[in-house]
Amino acid sequence: MVNGSWMGKFSVTSTQFLPAGVSDHSPDLVTVLADEIRPHRFSFLNCWTSITGYHDLVQDCWNEPVTGSAIYKFLARLRNVRLGLQSFHKTNTLGLQRRVAQAKEALDSCSMELQSHPTCSIFLQAHQDSLNYYLKLKRAEISMLTQRAKVDKIINNDCNSHMFHARIRERHHSQVVGEIIDHNGIQRTGSAQVVEGFLLFYQQLLGTSIEVQDLDSFISAGQRVDPSEWCSLTRDVQAEEVKSALFSIDINSSPGSDGFSSGFFISSWTLIGAYLCKVVKEFFRIARMPKQLNTTLLTLVPKK
Repeated sequence: MVNGSWMGKFSVTSTQFLPAGVSDHSPDLVTVLADEIRPHRFSFLNCWTSITGYHDLVQDCWNEPVTGSAIYKFLARLRNVRLGLQSFHKTNTLGLQRRVAQAKEALDSCSMELQSHPTCSIFLQAHQDSLNYYLKLKRAEISMLTQRAKVDKIINNDCNSHMFHARIRERHHSQVVGEIIDHNGIQRTGSAQVVEGFLLFYQQLLGTSIEVQDLDSFISAGQRVDPSEWCSLTRDVQAEEVKSALFSIDINSSPGSDGFSSGFFISSWTLIGAYLCKVVKEFFRIARMPKQLNTTLLTLVPKK
């Protein structure tokens, strides 16, 4: 009963099947919920790496003087880069889809003028400049949409298809919890009430005591690590291991709580690789992690 057009117009809805009563049909009550605008969170865009001036900006922000331990200096440098990239985004990629449409209109206008003056070098150069600018913005838009949609390679081959954009809408819809029945059996509708219901549940859950069972005896009777292998568990982490672990992460994977994805670290490895390896080694040496690194994002995944 729901198609792509419905999902595009009513992305957040609640459906409740009411009692049938004397009928053999159950009425379906559909409530269209307000699609609340959530605060924008910084998220690294892979298309930034291909824009002129990106690497110089990252290098300037990264090299700003900071003091403290290796971990603290690393976090401070990331904060400087994040502030710089936020300004970079406003200048280069803010309203990217609108810019692509405007560039396409300018390209069409240049094409019409070129048809009227096919041998004029001025119109030829203007058309070529407009074409290059449009293709540059279009590649950035495709990269941004691909990163947002997290599609497979088959769909990625046609980023202008209805299937591609429907996948984006589907991901947005699946990430929204519009209605819940809380632990007291009360129906909560809307973002504010849903958040309040989850908070109340976990606030009551934390701190309660439950009976703990003893471990089964067979757990400690299994095969043990050979003493000769202990050294491999306590040896220092090598820089090659850090780089291999990082480069194995897809650049379109979701970013961390600071907004930086593996795409940032991979594209800037020549600049920040040595610092990152130093931070990882320091963590294993002091066995302490600042809360800025230990934070995470909790996402509610609706059951289907």
